[in-house]
Amino acid sequence: MFQKMWHGIDLTSLPAAFSDPNKPVSAEFYEQFYAALEAGQGKVEEHWSEAKRNLGAVIEDGIISAWQKEHGRAPRILALGVGTAIAERVWYERGHQVTFHECQADSLEEVLRVCPGADHLIGSFEDLKPDGQYDLITMLTIDYVMNRREFTEFLVRVAGWLTNEGQLIIYCASTLSVRQFVAETVKRLLGRYRKNRQVFWGYWRSPHEFFRVANAAGLRVVDVFRFGNPLKKAGWFTRKLPPLRDTNLIVTMSSLSHRFVSRN
Repeated sequence: MFQKMWHGIDLTSLPAAFSDPNKPVSAEFYEQFYAALEAGQGKVEEHWSEAKRNLGAVIEDGIISAWQKEHGRAPRILALGVGTAIAERVWYERGHQVTFHECQADSLEEVLRVCPGADHLIGSFEDLKPDGQYDLITMLTIDYVMNRREFTEFLVRVAGWLTNEGQLIIYCASTLSVRQFVAETVKRLLGRYRKNRQVFWGYWRSPHEFFRVANAAGLRVVDVFRFGNPLKKAGWFTRKLPPLRDTNLIVTMSSLSHRFVSRN
């Protein structure tokens, strides 16, 4: 994926935008972006914030509550790479025990201000060492910055932080649909990205890719949801297939030894 503008900020103007043309933007880039946003160079789009809160509510209603009902207790949640945690705050507000993680301390300042007493972790994914294990580990719009090998290695590591009954909840906002595949092919044939300088934002990922990566990481896919309110579980024969149009997916994974039966 390539992108030029986000929340009114020209991403190509940030010093770290093109530090490594073969990799998606780095943590340093995000630090510069949030600094520019804080300095008033842009403004968080209202509809984006509303969509994020809706995402948090939908996940709580459709997945977190289902896990709690299934196991008869409140889950311990680790929310990875939350940014300003607009979606993840919803779970805290509804009384869940949430540990917020982010690479940059600046991003979490507001989160800890509005969620007093919440646990938090700060550091890169490579250096992260959580204290204890979690029932649910969420990754909302994180997978796009990793290629297949990196994502597999990441899942192997993160799965070690799960309890025996735990699940990973992965929200993918960069699902490669049939329509998007055609659009990206045309853009490349026309040389659009060469003519218009844009930031290498991340990777598109097909639904089938999650099964392939899960298998390589020693995990299994529990459910695939097409995003909506309420969530719509994909059928057994269609959950690996790309949608016709752009859509967002929520994929849940567990260890191979965990026989979780979804009741959604």
